[in-house]
Amino acid sequence: MMKESKLKDSIMLRMLLTVWLALLLLIPAYMIESIINERSHRKT
Repeated sequence: MMKESKLKDSIMLRMLLTVWLALLLLIPAYMIESIINERSHRKT
């Protein structure tokens, strides 16, 4: 029983880590895209 719970905990931790990494990578990219879009719209 203990081993199973530990495995589940490790999987959950990995999922949380992957989600955090995805957010850290996606949020700046999204902000950069929005800034570029604003600048391109202003130029026209």
